[in-house]
Amino acid sequence: MAKILTLEEAAKYDGGTLAGTGHRPDKLGGYKTPNPIYTKVVKKTFEVLDALKPETVISGMALGFDTILFKCALERGIPTIAAVPFDGFHSKWPAATQKEFEALLKRAKEVKFICEPGYAAWKMQKRNEFLVDESNLLFGMWDGSEGGTANCIAYAKKYDDNQEILIINPKELK
Repeated sequence: MAKILTLEEAAKYDGGTLAGTGHRPDKLGGYKTPNPIYTKVVKKTFEVLDALKPETVISGMALGFDTILFKCALERGIPTIAAVPFDGFHSKWPAATQKEFEALLKRAKEVKFICEPGYAAWKMQKRNEFLVDESNLLFGMWDGSEGGTANCIAYAKKYDDNQEILIINPKELK
């Protein structure tokens, strides 16, 4: 069974691959940024990256925490892997958000399309499994609520005995 770590315990983590899972903007203060919760999440994400010093960061590239982690890793000069559920994942997003997403993909060290093109909800779970299977440590920005983040963490807990998980609740950030 995976081990849940505190930030202090995770700080002993040395290099390796860090994957992230977390909430969409609606649970991080909304789509208009910056906002107070978003700002706290960005600050904490930098703190985690600085403490853990991962060699690589994998992001699931969804709006919200996934892209926050991706941008923070880029700013720190950490090589990034964009784990996109399928080609066209972002096609229903607003035009400006689609452009930003495409610009981020161009900055990734590597882009992995996990499934064939075309929407299907199960493809998000396949992406979550990739995040866990390809990393040493899973960083979850999670408030304990149901959804994709909960599914990713549950997969890590159940299926990967070697996985270590750092969970930070965005509602508790100061």
